[in-house]
Amino acid sequence: MSVTVRELTEELTKKYPIALAAGESGLSNPVRWVYTVEDLAFDKILHGSELVFTTGIAHRDGGDWLDEFIDGLIAHGSAGLVLNTGPYITELPDEVRARCDSVGLPLFTIPWEISLIDVMYDCSHYLMKSEENSMSLTKTLRGIILNRRSTPAQLRFIERSGFHSSHLNNPARFCVLALLPDDDTEPTRQLHSDADRLLTDEGRRFSLFTLQDMLVCVLIVSDQEDGVECARMLSQDLCEKLPQVSVGVSEPFREIDDLPTASDQAIVAVRTARKNGSGFMKYSATGIYKLLYAISGPEIALSYVDELLGKIKEYDRTHDSDYLETLRVFMRHNGSVQNTAAELKIHRNTVNNKMRLIRERFGFDFGYECVTALTIAFILDELYG
Repeated sequence: MSVTVRELTEELTKKYPIALAAGESGLSNPVRWVYTVEDLAFDKILHGSELVFTTGIAHRDGGDWLDEFIDGLIAHGSAGLVLNTGPYITELPDEVRARCDSVGLPLFTIPWEISLIDVMYDCSHYLMKSEENSMSLTKTLRGIILNRRSTPAQLRFIERSGFHSSHLNNPARFCVLALLPDDDTEPTRQLHSDADRLLTDEGRRFSLFTLQDMLVCVLIVSDQEDGVECARMLSQDLCEKLPQVSVGVSEPFREIDDLPTASDQAIVAVRTARKNGSGFMKYSATGIYKLLYAISGPEIALSYVDELLGKIKEYDRTHDSDYLETLRVFMRHNGSVQNTAAELKIHRNTVNNKMRLIRERFGFDFGYECVTALTIAFILDELYG
């Protein structure tokens, strides 16, 4: 979870007279680093989410440089701006305040008498310490998921971090969100950064990390909220703003020992959402996929598929036919010859002839057990084939 402008500047106010002048709506902006900038050549030094300090010394001749300076920071996705007011920045025009308010760029002032070296050092130390704690928390949570259990030392660390406590009579609840890229690539650094920013903007406690081929978010929810509904709203926001991902959400849990189960649920939900093309799915709505994704390995699933569909696949390969596809469409339309013919763009008699051959050659009687077995086999073939 990123350090926000609000969190960092509140820490600074414990030692320095730094004051917010405008852009309050952007205080939840994440801060990746701090940087001193004096000219307008941003391209090679700013990468986004920096809290920028400036004295104005490069513009001692005056002019309207501050407007252009702020436009450049906005274009480069800066977290905020701190003006070191004094001989080079003597006043703060109302239009500058209004501009920062309109775009949510936090604007602060700090007196010239304050050493920026000391301020920058304290900022850097705080950011590095927070990053270290965040990485340790991420490593701990991932370890619990992968090892399927927690240790007393891990629980103590999570409690000390303030993320979650299992020692209270009524510990905080959490849900797990899984974010899966839609293009079969591993989660990128940019996707991680975008998701982190969106979740930070909501003012939530969370931990976001890579697991397998997806991003996993452990999200703290309060007792006053419907945990799944809260996660659903956040997930839909993520789907809208990050259309290249599918999102799945677990049921809410209280005990960190349940984190592996919650992670499993979120992964089942997101893979189901991805398969259905729905973008978002909660675990409780995944239906039969709860069972199918619980299969311990692809070998078992593929063995079952081969048992049911292997002979017809082999027949199609050797005879250059399409009986498997006909059967798949026939099953999808609940045995409707008319709908099967319409989708495959063939005559109804052709469908009837193909289905007769399938019954006779491959022994499918299309009774209840046969239909159930074939339905499961086709789903498993899509999931694991």
